[in-house]
Amino acid sequence: MYEGFFCFAFMWAFGATLSEDRITFNGQVRSMTKVKFPEGGMVFDYFFSPATLQFEPWTGKVESFTADFSDLFQNLVVPTAETTR
Repeated sequence: MYEGFFCFAFMWAFGATLSEDRITFNGQVRSMTKVKFPEGGMVFDYFFSPATLQFEPWTGKVESFTADFSDLFQNLVVPTAETTR
């Protein structure tokens, strides 16, 4: 369990600032850790779930969008995996 949280903190602490080297960093994190990531995507596409003790996709945490037009249109935020991260 602790290794999963450590790996999650490590990849965001050191990899979040990368732009063009994310693919290389992705390969290194996958090869260094004992925690298994799901196939496909990059390590940044997953979060560590304490309930299942596994990495799960951010898309599972995205809330459904319900448009409320009572406010200004420019204040609408459509939840995506990027905004959830």
